[in-house]
Amino acid sequence: MSATELIAERSRGLTEWQAQAVLACMDEIIGVSGPTAKELLKLPAAIRSRLLAQQAARAETVYRGDPGIIAAEHEPPVEHD
Repeated sequence: MSATELIAERSRGLTEWQAQAVLACMDEIIGVSGPTAKELLKLPAAIRSRLLAQQAARAETVYRGDPGIIAAEHEPPVEHD
């Protein structure tokens, strides 16, 4: 299920007030962008490492929560002569 479908499904039973609160939250989240690659490279190595470790931990949680994200079957590597 895509994120859009999940949001649509879960929002069906919301009251008007709840729906407005969710939309306001989504507007706020969408309006915030993360740092650019250039900005990340300007950070000290220790901070970059910490950020990468946090992102890896979040990704692991996502992957463990939805094993369908990772394709079980894949095409074999292409051999070049």
